Amino acid sequence: MATDEKKQKRRELFTRLKSLSSAEKATKSASICTALANHELVQQAELICSFVALSSEPDLSLLWKQFPEKKWAFASFSDSETLCFRVVAHKNDLIEGDFGIHTPAPSCPQVPSKQIDLVLTPGVGFDPATGHRLGRGKGHYDRFFAGLAPGIAKLGICFATQLTKVITEPHDIPMCSLVTEDGVAKIAQGPPGA
Repeated sequence: MATDEKKQKRRELFTRLKSLSSAEKATKSASICTALANHELVQQAELICSFVALSSEPDLSLLWKQFPEKKWAFASFSDSETLCFRVVAHKNDLIEGDFGIHTPAPSCPQVPSKQIDLVLTPGVGFDPATGHRLGRGKGHYDRFFAGLAPGIAKLGICFATQLTKVITEPHDIPMCSLVTEDGVAKIAQGPPGA
């Protein structure tokens, strides 16, 4: 039952996202980057795991440019099912992969989980009451988070239209806070360290 409800919720959220024009997404992405740049967790982190945006996701490239002194690692796969992050030193290290999605070149070093300070996390939807995330249904991020130390901060990154009630399952790991174009949203029932 939960699977069907999640599929329906994903369809609803993708419809909302499709209603945003490219210009709107660019403006909202810039506001998200500003909020992140002022976020204490971003300012304090030395190594940040992030993502190269799909067309439906906030573009964080302005943030990367603002903090060139930090180590940036981007989502990749060590095999077809295992999410990992690889350090990218230069934008040329990002290569076009399947479906036109840019990912780190295989030569980029994989980050040991103990070195990660912060994970900027995309999703289809996020619940502002609990911090839970609705992903694309493959479970890549849930499995990755399960292997991280509990204290590593996870920020959910999305447009405000993606905030919604999320059906949770036992393996779901909540974010410590959410960041949209409206700023940082503290989680009503979130874990400490937000």
